[in-house]
Amino acid sequence: ATTLVDRARAEAIAKPPDKKEVTFTYKNVITWRDMDATSIANDAKGAVFMVDYSSQILYELDVEAKQKRSIPLKVPASHKLAFDPKGRLYVSTYKYWAIHEVDLATGASLRNFAGKGSEDGKIANLIDFVVAPSGDLFVLDASLYRLSQFGADGAFRSKSGIRFNRDTQEPSFWVPSGLAVDSEGRLYTGDSELHAIKRFKKDGTFDKVLVTNPQFYPGPMACGRNRLYVADMKLCKILVFSMDGVQIGAVAGRGDLAQQLAKPNGVAIDAAGRVFIADGRKKVVVYEEDK
Repeated sequence: ATTLVDRARAEAIAKPPDKKEVTFTYKNVITWRDMDATSIANDAKGAVFMVDYSSQILYELDVEAKQKRSIPLKVPASHKLAFDPKGRLYVSTYKYWAIHEVDLATGASLRNFAGKGSEDGKIANLIDFVVAPSGDLFVLDASLYRLSQFGADGAFRSKSGIRFNRDTQEPSFWVPSGLAVDSEGRLYTGDSELHAIKRFKKDGTFDKVLVTNPQFYPGPMACGRNRLYVADMKLCKILVFSMDGVQIGAVAGRGDLAQQLAKPNGVAIDAAGRVFIADGRKKVVVYEEDK
């Protein structure tokens, strides 16, 4: 049987889209000696925050990627972060797989939900999570091969996806690798083994295979400025796509220079459109879009 990914790949080859490319220039880098940046995200106003897993500190970064303020997190094993439209902070915990709403002033947990498990409403291996404009939270689970939806109250609402099977036409995952949400609430998931990005409707149901390329290894991703920014883990680049899946630019690349990457762990877009990249080589790299 022909999979959804196979069909999308054939369509892309048959009718390649027109491109209007954008370019970026390296601006700055910030490094920490023992930093382990596992997540980076922007709040509703475009301010950029980063979780340092090794110190369990949440950092707000300024325009120059310098430390603006630091907030010690009182939630053990804080791993990934996301903000809702009202500026509330949510943090997931590594291996415990609970999601906590966190007081941005004190770093303390206000409430938590989900937790480790395989039943509906539980998480077995969180790759990433996002908060949609509606306030609902979506979790991409690598071990359960699914996208789970939780209400703003933490209640489980729905799930989508199954383990990859070439004989099914249902949306499936093989190695889930990234998750993002756009301003309309549509969701984007990466799969590094299927070399594809899928788009889901704002209710969490499957929409279409948006991007597919056998040489593409998608990782962390984010939406901003009506674009989709996706880390290619093989090239160590941030690929920039229009919202209809056309690649229109690329940021950074693999190497040892300050502006280059070793292992992109996250990407965020600030209010001015600057691209902040958390890298596994203990640094955050910032690029600006050329005018």
